[in-house]
Amino acid sequence: NPPVGTATVKNSLYAKNIVKGWIHLRTDGAGAITVHDAFGMGASISAGNILVTTPTFDNANYAVVATIEPTNLAHNIVVSTGTKTPTSFSMTYVNTTTGATVSANVVNARVSIMITGTQT
Repeated sequence: NPPVGTATVKNSLYAKNIVKGWIHLRTDGAGAITVHDAFGMGASISAGNILVTTPTFDNANYAVVATIEPTNLAHNIVVSTGTKTPTSFSMTYVNTTTGATVSANVVNARVSIMITGTQT
């Protein structure tokens, strides 16, 4: 792997930039979560947050990329990563108009997540 801060190396795969896991899930707006497909990851809802399990990373400095397609609310909802550990992280929905956290229990949305980082 190139050192941290090194300019991008074109068209090369390194251990750090290979996707280590992905998941496509849906929260139904009634407190349930369905995992439609996944590789190396799992998910559940607890206290209104989405809890995602990941492959084991060396530390919590891995990258999380998530997209959301809300279906029952105006398109002003984003996902925000909360606490991260080497084996899991939490996510919440955030209303971009008010900045308020929105419980995953009341949002009907599809979420796709990919992660990459260092594993030794």
